[in-house]
Amino acid sequence: LLLVFSSWANTPIVPLPIRVYYPPHDERVSFFHPFRDFSRISILNTFLCILAVIYGWPRSHWRFIPYAFLFLFTIIGANVICGIYALHPTPEAKSRMRHRICRGARLLLTGFPACRFRIYNHHERVSDRPCVIVANHTSMLDVVAFFSLYEKIVIIGQDWVVHNIFFGRIARSIGVITVGEGIETYMARLEEYVRDGYSIGIFPEGTRSLYGELLRFHRGAFYVAEQLAIPIQPLFLKGYARALPKHPFHVGAARELGVTFLPAICPDNNDFGTGYRERTRQIHKFYHNLIAQKGVSE
Repeated sequence: LLLVFSSWANTPIVPLPIRVYYPPHDERVSFFHPFRDFSRISILNTFLCILAVIYGWPRSHWRFIPYAFLFLFTIIGANVICGIYALHPTPEAKSRMRHRICRGARLLLTGFPACRFRIYNHHERVSDRPCVIVANHTSMLDVVAFFSLYEKIVIIGQDWVVHNIFFGRIARSIGVITVGEGIETYMARLEEYVRDGYSIGIFPEGTRSLYGELLRFHRGAFYVAEQLAIPIQPLFLKGYARALPKHPFHVGAARELGVTFLPAICPDNNDFGTGYRERTRQIHKFYHNLIAQKGVSE
């Protein structure tokens, strides 16, 4: 019963391994009465099923309805904008498109139900030159946060993004790069983006975690920063895992969607090591300690 009500309240349930001792069969003592207890369990399950329909499901999904419409209108609007500007692929049109998508992403986050969108330590932001932007990855809203902060940004993502029926056109229009063949083969293209003043957004984990825990960092982001000799701008995202978790897909009850700008790591900064391999390990450890202090779901 406690698990059922916890599920209705969107309380994260994390499986943990435990040690169990099973005594020999002759020494076991059971207080289960087959007919009486089975009848009680059946009545309880029937009551909970009825209660789930009239109380549990509406309570868990009432936030999803306004967000679903907001999300749908945002996606449709972004697709329309990309389709219109695709007819006139001039640099000016592309700049206006990115500006509108940035404003739309900011509107989506500020209008997210039951929570606030806030930015911390904005003074730590690298604003005078392109950089590699990295962040912990826990939700689909993390990408929206990137676009709400930067107009001139190119995201390195997975192949399914550019083929998705909802996000594909948007991803192709704004220049999302997929690196299925290895990031080394795309360095010339990334260098061209940097010369044009674009920053590069990469999630070092590569995929969203299920419960907000930090996954292993891949070397791609730090390899790009080293090869292009540009600073790394770390961001710490908090609240997104609870607001829109990876599974199940529903709107949670986060109080705040926060973005914290962390101090930039310049190419000549050796606090996190000298090579990209060592930086991968050290920055992962830095994020791990940060999440242990602040958490990611509140």
